[in-house]
Amino acid sequence: MPAPFVRILGCACLALWFSCAGPSSPPPLRIAGAANLRYALEEIAAAYTQETGQPCELIYAASGKLTAQMVAGAPYDVFLSADARYPAELARQGLTHGPAQTYARGQLVLWTLSPTLSLDAAGLLDGTVQHVALANPTTAPYGAAAVAYLQRADLADTLRSKLVFGESIAQASQFVTSGAAEMGFTALSIVRELERTEPVRWVLLPADTYPALRQQVVVLRREGEVKPGAERFRDYLFTPTGRRILTEFGYLTE
Repeated sequence: MPAPFVRILGCACLALWFSCAGPSSPPPLRIAGAANLRYALEEIAAAYTQETGQPCELIYAASGKLTAQMVAGAPYDVFLSADARYPAELARQGLTHGPAQTYARGQLVLWTLSPTLSLDAAGLLDGTVQHVALANPTTAPYGAAAVAYLQRADLADTLRSKLVFGESIAQASQFVTSGAAEMGFTALSIVRELERTEPVRWVLLPADTYPALRQQVVVLRREGEVKPGAERFRDYLFTPTGRRILTEFGYLTE
């Protein structure tokens, strides 16, 4: 084969390889989300990826547990907390980029799968209720809100022996769906998803009976750097699409 033809063929193959490879995908974002966000955040991340092409890796846990991981060096790019306390702690540690922003206010519900239990103090005190599930108040803001509600209703001491604590609001909800607890406290966002497949009964608790769940988002710095796309994802929460999804799952965005 003549040498010029070899050179031409080689260049053609190289051009074909580059045309097939296309532009490289942006690096994935590692997003740490409070457990109450599990269903809503999956939809938001999917919509974000569809619009931008940037994939997202979602990690869920109680806000306090995620914060401890980040302080210890966990490589997350964006943190969506269930409150304002934990983003403030990360800012004090010098781990954030820019101010924390409130993306939603969460809502607390009392719920059950029982068709007969009343969703009030009488139901909680019912003799057939052996266990009432809530998240660990030390690390989960929704758990702390549930404890505050019980204290305000003067039920905390009476129900102490019935209370069972999940590591996160997600685990506390599993206690009810599995039958390990007859009633529980959880996020409205979770029962909105569960009622698609479960015979869920729930009541929204008045906002003035527990501390406001002012949920904040913050961009994180890893080794002093901000991952490309992290700020764009944060801002996406405030777009019409982000707000629509949050509202559909019961979050207040105004």
